[in-house]
Amino acid sequence: MTAAGGATVQRCPNCGAPLELDVNGHCRWCGVPVLAVEVPRDLDDEDRALLAEMMGMSDDLSSRNPFRGEPNDIMLLQPVSNILIFLETTAMDGAVKKWLGAFPSKDALDPLVVAVRQAGTRIKLEAMQGKHYNEFAENSHLHTPEEWWEIGLALDILATIGSVPGIDPITGAEAVKQANGFRRDYSHQLKKARDKAGPDQAQFQALRAAIPTG
Repeated sequence: MTAAGGATVQRCPNCGAPLELDVNGHCRWCGVPVLAVEVPRDLDDEDRALLAEMMGMSDDLSSRNPFRGEPNDIMLLQPVSNILIFLETTAMDGAVKKWLGAFPSKDALDPLVVAVRQAGTRIKLEAMQGKHYNEFAENSHLHTPEEWWEIGLALDILATIGSVPGIDPITGAEAVKQANGFRRDYSHQLKKARDKAGPDQAQFQALRAAIPTG
């Protein structure tokens, strides 16, 4: 795409946002990898594992935060922005880390976060194309039923990890408060979406079965 003045504007091949990459080579808007990260070959196994964990590339979900955020999460619209932020911060609690390490469906957590972020990015871009864009206006109608299904699952996960035994009381209370608040505010959309899972949500069915529905 060519902008005014003849400058070329690169865009993410997944979400179409102006291309901004994080240190991992992922799109800052949707989190999808755009560039591969090459780990230096002269690192020993210990340093390689440490670097992989720091960059979010570790395969061991028990050693890192599966809800790790992106810088632009705070710029997304509600409820997605707060869901992503509170999932990440709540999962930093020691009791939650231990619970996540033993959680049987933990492999589906990363893809769910990416899916919710993509949904939030999509409606942010769609809303910005509107004639009278207002980030504080109600834009939730732009989400598809399938996206609401994923958002509902993310809210239930937030409420679940906020209730993990041993969690810091303030951290847990804030997580549950956020989850219940959004469940109340978007109850109509969430209720309508409960049976709207499509083929793209098949990967989350085991996770859905393992998490209580709010």
